[in-house]
Amino acid sequence: NVTGVQTCALPISPAAGQALGAPQVAPGQQRLVLQPGPGAQQAAAPAQVQLPQGSPEAQYEFAMGVLRQAQREQTELSGAEQAWRAFIAANPSHRLTGAAQYWLGETFYARRDYQSAMATFAEGVQKYPRSDKAPDLLLKLGMSLGQLNRKAEACGTLGELEKRHPQALAAIKQAAQRERQRLACG
Repeated sequence: NVTGVQTCALPISPAAGQALGAPQVAPGQQRLVLQPGPGAQQAAAPAQVQLPQGSPEAQYEFAMGVLRQAQREQTELSGAEQAWRAFIAANPSHRLTGAAQYWLGETFYARRDYQSAMATFAEGVQKYPRSDKAPDLLLKLGMSLGQLNRKAEACGTLGELEKRHPQALAAIKQAAQRERQRLACG
């Protein structure tokens, strides 16, 4: 039991996982379940998060489940940060690693740790330029730079999004345009 967070490992059947919207875990496998305990709203020491054995896809879904649970329960995102770090370390060249890098950056951005978010998104832009999340990485890098009052770099980064990813989703292009307007980019 970590201050503010109770942790327990439970075997979850695939059917139970689907019913709860949780990530898939093979029968008999252990899955970490984070539950808010007394004082969960206070700054709590991070719970230890360990990826389940199995495919990278199952590990990715596990990490996404940790993130979603923390968002849903409005609890500390350090468990999700640990899960994404563990996924990246265990699967450095998997096709989902660029997306994992994005979600790791999001854990920092959501906590308003824009310096760490910027560094994480920048690493993702460099290492995973062909990832499905490459446009998102570039967008959030620009937004992080903007939050750090690095306007010229933010505007340049946001301008690169259209050049590098002309096929990016309209929502990403619109978010980049809103950020460029907010920053009064030329």
